[in-house]
Amino acid sequence: MASGCWVAAIPRFTVIKRPVTTTELTGTWVLSETSLKAMAVDGVIKRAGQEFEIILRADGSCSYRTVRGGRFVRKEGKWSLRYDSSDYYRHQLDFQFESEAVSRMSIASDSEGLVLWESWGDPDEGIDLVYRQRKVAESEGGTNGGGPIRSETNSTSPALGPLR
Repeated sequence: MASGCWVAAIPRFTVIKRPVTTTELTGTWVLSETSLKAMAVDGVIKRAGQEFEIILRADGSCSYRTVRGGRFVRKEGKWSLRYDSSDYYRHQLDFQFESEAVSRMSIASDSEGLVLWESWGDPDEGIDLVYRQRKVAESEGGTNGGGPIRSETNSTSPALGPLR
């Protein structure tokens, strides 16, 4: 039996072939329940007062309240979107925190809509941290990110492979 990076070659999400706009990404992105369970297996557990979320604002600023390097962090910074039609992954979400630049997430879609995702651990294991955009209930209006969170129903969604 051959070994190698075969798992990462199996798409976990659908590549979006058109440019995604910053307007589509503006809002609050919440870590899925399936992702929280995957982290718990490795001992990373959500504690009281922690919200695993990323807030992307229209002015390019962001609040990053989630896991980085295996532990919960809170950071303020800037975000930007990269699109490269010649790259298989096409969409990357980059963060700038003080003097630290991070190419952090891929943007793709699944049956429920857009997802922000990154591999958790070895990309070949096929375990991802998946963020879904919090929807604002129509009766609430605005874009404050206060609506219900959609659940992740396809925890074995296919993969794009490792982040770069």
